[in-house]
Amino acid sequence: MAQKLTEKLILLGCRCIGVIRPEPGPMLLFTDNRRVQGYRLALLSHGLAYDAALDAATDVTCAGGFDAMNRLLRTAPDLYGVVYICDPLARGAMLALEQAGKARKEVQLASTDKTDLGSLCDPPICCADFHPEELG
Repeated sequence: MAQKLTEKLILLGCRCIGVIRPEPGPMLLFTDNRRVQGYRLALLSHGLAYDAALDAATDVTCAGGFDAMNRLLRTAPDLYGVVYICDPLARGAMLALEQAGKARKEVQLASTDKTDLGSLCDPPICCADFHPEELG
C-alpha cells in the first residue's frame, strides 16, 4: 500500500517525500515494516534516494504525528509529500502544517489507513482502501 501511495505522490510531482511511522518496538506490526519497505522501494524505483532524515518514527498518536511533522519540516523545508502509516499520525501532521503556515496544497498527504478522517479533511487525504477479509 505504501509503495502505491508513494508512487502516486511521485506521479503528482513530489520529489521530497517523507514517511511518518510507528516507532520500532513490541507494538510495531509486521505490516508497518512492510509499508516502510514499500515507501523505500517506490523511491528507489523512481530514481529518488532514500533519506533517513525523512523517515520520522514516533508514537501512534495525534501528538506523535504533530511532533514528527515538525521534525520533517525542520529537516526538509522543501518537503512536498508525506506518507503516513496510520490516520492518527496524519491528523497530528495536518495540525503541524497548519501551525507552520504550510497549505495542504503545498504538502501532499497519503495514508495507508482508510478511515473517515481522510475523507473529512479539506482537501481529503489520499488513502489506501485495504480489505483484510479478502486476503487468502
